[in-house]
Amino acid sequence: MIRSVNMSALGEKSPESSCLNELVPLKELFDIVNGIPTTGLLKSNIRKNDNWIPLIRPSYRQDTSIDGYVNKHLVPSDKVFPAESLYVSTNGQGSHTYSYVSASEFVPNSDVAVLIPKRFMPLREKLFYSMCITRNRFKFSYGRKPKGEKLGSIMIPEYMALEMNGMELIEML
Repeated sequence: MIRSVNMSALGEKSPESSCLNELVPLKELFDIVNGIPTTGLLKSNIRKNDNWIPLIRPSYRQDTSIDGYVNKHLVPSDKVFPAESLYVSTNGQGSHTYSYVSASEFVPNSDVAVLIPKRFMPLREKLFYSMCITRNRFKFSYGRKPKGEKLGSIMIPEYMALEMNGMELIEML
């Protein structure tokens, strides 16, 4: 199992190896919170007012992950997540392990897990981890879903060099 990333292979433009060298299980950086079952949940196809927020389902594209809208006062408050929350599709017809950062407050369905950082993470770092998680899709299938311990055991970099630009990150992964 790979435990570190050899940053010297990136050439002259590589960041210091101390910026991004240890791979750790996802569960060391995030708490995993599962979404709610939608059976019996009052759902609307339109956003009636500010109390109605997106109900997120698994999807291979973020723009198709909204399954409808639910009144945030009619669901448990611990299942309402703020904008810029990191979430992962844990099931779905070919849409497992896609990870996104939310653009607005939302409620996830039971086939979506929300990752709560155990330390402060700026938006850029959450986007980085979203990309890292999605890049691990090949490890999962319909019979091996990224739920619970399987999701928590995905190996990801412990830190991201904040001075890295987006292309350096993409090339590294």
